[in-house]
This record gives sequence, C-alpha cells and structure tokens, in this order.
Amino acid sequence: MDSDTANVARIQEYAKAVDAGDIRCPVTVCPHCRRKVDHFGCHQRRNRGFRALVRRFVRAVASRAVRWRCPHCGKTFTTYPDFALPFKRYSRQAVLEMTGRYQGDDDIGYREAAGRDGLPVFYEGRTPGEMDYRALCHSTVWRWMTSLSRYAPIVQKALGLIRAKSSTSPVFRDPLVVHPRKYRSEQRKGILKCVLRLFQVEAAYRGVFHESIFLHLAPSCGWGHKGIHRRHERTSVDSP
Repeated sequence: MDSDTANVARIQEYAKAVDAGDIRCPVTVCPHCRRKVDHFGCHQRRNRGFRALVRRFVRAVASRAVRWRCPHCGKTFTTYPDFALPFKRYSRQAVLEMTGRYQGDDDIGYREAAGRDGLPVFYEGRTPGEMDYRALCHSTVWRWMTSLSRYAPIVQKALGLIRAKSSTSPVFRDPLVVHPRKYRSEQRKGILKCVLRLFQVEAAYRGVFHESIFLHLAPSCGWGHKGIHRRHERTSVDSP
C-alpha cells in the first residue's frame, strides 16, 4: 500500500473508530479555561469531509469529527486526528507535501508546488480515477503557508522540549534563509521564514522524540482553538 492509499485508509478508519466510540480526547488541559481535566465528555460527533492526494488527483473522503465538552467551564472544542489540520479540508499530508516542496526548492513557484511530477493535480470526479478537469489552484499553497505561519506557539513549545532533551541539537543553529525570488515584501518574507522554521523544528522534533509535533504536542497547545491564531499571530518563531 502506497502512502496516498494509506492516508485515505486512515481517514476512513478514523470515522469507524468515532462511530464505535473508540476515540479518546488527546488533550488533558481545556483550551478555554486551561484547567487540567481527567476526562472530557463527548459533546458531538459530526460528519466531516477531507480532501486527500491520490497520485495526481484530489479525492474527497468522508470521515467524522469529534467535539468535546469541558466539565469545568462547560465550553466545547474540536480535536483533530493525525491526518488533519485545524480549519483545513485538505489532509495534513497534502498540505505539508506541497508547502514543503515550495520551501525546499528555490527554483519553483506556487504553480509547480501545487502539482506532482511536473504536472497539475486535478480534482477527482464521482468515479474513482475519473478527472473532472478542475485543477488544484496554485494560490491554495500560499493560503496554506499563511496558516502554517501562525503555529508559532507550537514551534516555541517544541524548541523548549528539544532544548531540555538535547541542547546541542543543530536546530538552534539552523539559519532562516529565504531566497529573494520567493517574496516581494517583508511581510511575505516573514511568513516564509515562519514556515521554514516550522519545518526545521518538525524535523528536529522527529529526530529527538520519534514523532511529529502535530501528533500530541500540537493538540496540547490548543491548536484547534480559534483564539490561538489571533493571540499568537505576531509571536516570533525564533524564540525557544
């Protein structure tokens, strides 16, 4: 089974696990009142569609989402499985693959990053493998970059954990160099540097803890809570 097929299978299996009641809340601190909770009660199970990459197609995959209620403040929040990003329909694999391709090659633009093997990625029709002739828009990659640049709190938390475990990690010396052809304004340069730092820290965190920062660390930072993006939009990713 290739990685694309495995990703689609994970999305489908998650829906079955939700319906079977096998999903437990991955966080122990309420993102609203910040109080520690031993057990969050399930507030709602709802249908949620995701878009995953399958070779050169974008496939719509039906799944489920879970919303939890805090026993202290009574407020609710949504948690996200390992294949998803908050407020994004596309799978995390698709988002990180294409933004990573753009960041990793100084010679390509957003149009090239939004494709595979030098060709556009098209949306899949109702029949698997059938193309409906709508291509993934290159501006989508830029919107993903903007969203990822707001994950500064997760980056900072990860750097602190890496420092505690391995203070000599090269991530603390990695330069943040963005090629001049990638931006025309200081604002865009700043966004690209934030995303570059995110990828650097993700690689370092995997090397130290053998898992992605998006698996357990990100949920513990309250990344699915809308306020996190507004509160930390201007936070520098250079601080540990």
